Amino acid sequence: ISNRDRLVRMIYSDKQVRQLSDSAWEVRLLRVRFFSFSFVPIYTLNMISENGFLLVRSGTVSIDPEGLPEALQGVQLNMTMDGQLFCDRPNSQDVDVVANANLAVACDLPSWMSGLPGVQGVGDSILAGILEAIRLVAHFKLEADYLDWVSSQIELKSICKSKMTT
Repeated sequence: ISNRDRLVRMIYSDKQVRQLSDSAWEVRLLRVRFFSFSFVPIYTLNMISENGFLLVRSGTVSIDPEGLPEALQGVQLNMTMDGQLFCDRPNSQDVDVVANANLAVACDLPSWMSGLPGVQGVGDSILAGILEAIRLVAHFKLEADYLDWVSSQIELKSICKSKMTT
């Protein structure tokens, strides 16, 4: 949990991440396609270690549009994330990694679009897909990284034990 860079690079590929400081990264999510246009959400991810907790906060998301109709140029998409990751010890032998996050998304649409039926539902489903993809990747990659670490620790103990007996 204290190795923030490792966590960020475990979840995102090197192509998606640019480190801005010890605790901040610019993240470019995967391209989202919708009819004839697509966009890449870009946001700043801040991670701060504090008292055994990893506090995660994101800044506002900007988009890198491609094929966006002129009428939609300048539409602002705001997504913020506020969460934490920490280890919990329910007993002396077990360690649980606990994560929670609050995600908020808002999009200021041009006035002519606000009354169109279905716009809200379509937008919500696109954004829900983005958020679910982030959640799944984080969950599975965190678990895989932990299992790799456990395996390496077992191998290390085995090597040390065999060297001590020879």
